[in-house]
Amino acid sequence: MQINRNLALEHVDGDSRLLADLALIFVEDCSRLVDKLRHSIGEGDRIAVERIAHSLKGRLAFFGMERERELALKLEVSGRQGKFAEARRLMTELDMKIETAMPEFAALADDAG
Repeated sequence: MQINRNLALEHVDGDSRLLADLALIFVEDCSRLVDKLRHSIGEGDRIAVERIAHSLKGRLAFFGMERERELALKLEVSGRQGKFAEARRLMTELDMKIETAMPEFAALADDAG
């Protein structure tokens, strides 16, 4: 399990309905963010890479996904420093970890239904 449900529930004061809604937003928004991040890396857009990775880092931290948050932080720093080869490698690793967690997010989001 990659999502720390207990920590995420703490962030919403135990409101499981709100947590489910936020998981649904993550599911709906994540592929767009990842695509934008990948495109920004390809374009060499340091500012966009840093900004998008920072946003993704916060979302991952909210759900207690510490290893993924650390990867997003490294990606953010790589973007800031213009290290795009490193950013591409980190992006591949982060994308795989997020994809692996998607069934957990989907199950959590189903609680909203």
